[in-house]
Amino acid sequence: MINEMRKEGYQVTELCAAFEQSKSSYYAARKRPPSKRAKENEVIVSKIKEIHEDRHLKVYGSPTFPCADQASPSQLRASSAPQPSWISHHSQQDPYQPRPL
Repeated sequence: MINEMRKEGYQVTELCAAFEQSKSSYYAARKRPPSKRAKENEVIVSKIKEIHEDRHLKVYGSPTFPCADQASPSQLRASSAPQPSWISHHSQQDPYQPRPL
């Protein structure tokens, strides 16, 4: 955490005081290689991320379709959304039909 906050511009002295850690123990921990447990955690986290990505790429179940008497979500949005005043009613008509005079 201290390393991340150092990148944001905080000084090591301030951060160590805030986290009640001596500067010498902070620098000693930076030089120390990752522990066995830290390495195991990295493996576990990478597996969890892999499983999560794999599960979300697949779609389970059949798609749902609205009943004939129900409107689709896009129809509901279109009918409930207010129409801007700059859109003319003619633009919504079939382009192959003559416009009213």
